[in-house]
Amino acid sequence: MHPVVKIQNKNYEDSDDNFYGWIGGYDKSGDEIWWLGEGSIRGKQLGLFTDRTGYDLKIFNKGKGITVKNNGNVGIGTLSTGSHRLAVEGSIGAREVKVEASGWSDFVFYDDYKLPTLKEVENHIKEKGHLKNIPSAKEVEENGVYLGEMDAKLLQKIEELTLYTIQQEKEIRELKKKIAENKKQQKEIDKLKILVQKILKDKN
Repeated sequence: MHPVVKIQNKNYEDSDDNFYGWIGGYDKSGDEIWWLGEGSIRGKQLGLFTDRTGYDLKIFNKGKGITVKNNGNVGIGTLSTGSHRLAVEGSIGAREVKVEASGWSDFVFYDDYKLPTLKEVENHIKEKGHLKNIPSAKEVEENGVYLGEMDAKLLQKIEELTLYTIQQEKEIRELKKKIAENKKQQKEIDKLKILVQKILKDKN
């Protein structure tokens, strides 16, 4: 009968120095299921290990905890990770989160970028109920969002708004210029009116 738990405190387990200083768990056939301690001295690993096909590692307290799936995915507070490398049931608190992403939205400032007209934006909102290339509330509820992708899309809209603002500022400056010219012309017209009235009065 093979032991279920084995304590190893030798310098090493075998001639390859695979493991040393560990507690291991075996099944009745003698196959090692798990071990707790130090791994290969070449890899300098320390922790709880298993290489049993189909087995997950779990650290639980009152039914909740951390699960390391046999495919390497990790679940915190959940046993189901789906296709995610890390799945968390609940909120995540962090001082800072870095999302590594590609395909940023600076293309909006390229000369060949076709900026939609505000009328086109208005028509899309009336027809779809949301901005173009931005998922609807229903889509987000069903599928969630990818932070990197969504940040890029939101930045695209911010950059488009910046271009609209620049266009409107140019139009406002042009209008102010025309208003100033009209006021100047109006003053000239008023002077001419006064002069004409004076001439007519002198004739009489």
